Amino acid sequence: MALQPAVANHLPLWVLLSILCLVYGQDTDGEWWVRTLNDDEVGTSQMCMRGPPGTPGNNGVPGHNGAPGPSGGDGRAGHKGDAGPPGERGLTGEPGMSAFTSGSSQPHIGTVKQCAYSGIEDNKDGGIIRDCSYFKKAANTSLRVTWNGSLRERCRDSCCHRWYFTFNGNECRNPMTIDGYVIKSGNDMDLNFHRVTTIDGLCHNIPRGFVIIGFWVGRCLDDRPYSVADAKTGWGTARIIIEELWVD
Repeated sequence: MALQPAVANHLPLWVLLSILCLVYGQDTDGEWWVRTLNDDEVGTSQMCMRGPPGTPGNNGVPGHNGAPGPSGGDGRAGHKGDAGPPGERGLTGEPGMSAFTSGSSQPHIGTVKQCAYSGIEDNKDGGIIRDCSYFKKAANTSLRVTWNGSLRERCRDSCCHRWYFTFNGNECRNPMTIDGYVIKSGNDMDLNFHRVTTIDGLCHNIPRGFVIIGFWVGRCLDDRPYSVADAKTGWGTARIIIEELWVD
């Protein structure tokens, strides 16, 4: 409440201070002092009563969103997790094709045997040189046989020897014999060439089971009048190779 200046000039000092919610007093030296009442004193003072509450203010305008902060760095790797439970058992696959079933869809059954010989020098002019046994696993497969080693034919005039394979003592008939000829012409007895030779072929219709593969030497089968010759099989190392195959 505001006081008119004229009124204020005629009021006693204690009345004016009471209206203004001030307290006053005099210290021991006779000096006067004045101070404002605090909140507790105002509420309990009979001289200065608290006025009625003011009207509440309105809500302020909402502020804007702040600028985005910088991206944080990658966190540390976590601990390795426990192993998961075992998965369900898969379905059973279809049966595979047997290597020994009939048909020519299989290029081979992958069975090979080698009989190797060291220091072989056989001077026979006729008869078996070496043999090699093999267990044939299917009746409808073929056998491929190979000789690799030195052969020699020596004589004064023209001469010929034949080297050939047998299967359980018989030469192949399907499709034909597996053999090789060495022919020497001329009258130079001093020629003594040992040549590494390969004789190779397939034989069909051989029953399943054990087969003795023989490698032989003998006279040539043609009707030419060859002279007596000196054959020799091997010089150093030689080998017989047997392979079982599917053949169209």
